[in-house]
Amino acid sequence: MSALPSSVRFGVDQRLTRELPRFFGGLSACFRELFQNSFRGGALDVCIEVCEKSKTITFADDSVGCDDPLLVVRGGATGWDETKVTEPAGLGIFSFLNKELFTKVAITSKNWSIIVNTSDWVDRDIEIGRA
Repeated sequence: MSALPSSVRFGVDQRLTRELPRFFGGLSACFRELFQNSFRGGALDVCIEVCEKSKTITFADDSVGCDDPLLVVRGGATGWDETKVTEPAGLGIFSFLNKELFTKVAITSKNWSIIVNTSDWVDRDIEIGRA
């Protein structure tokens, strides 16, 4: 048996990243995250379009947007001013990655966009497109 270390540091195993989508409460949690981010970003107008034929939901707002795509995909990163915003956990994107709800998630903000395949997103690079 190897010697015990003198200290330990908390962290998150990559396995948890894969499991996070299961911890959210379905479609209502997705909309809660979207509206919460719109509110935090100062949106005055929100537009939701549902297309039953293509099974897509488009959510658009006029908020300030997000400059850095890493803030969207990195759990715990928020970019919000935490002195002005209540409890930003930085986990909202994971509510959308539940493959029982969605097959793909497309996000566009400011000058960038990403498309995430919900069945194949862990441990792989997600290409950043130009919006």
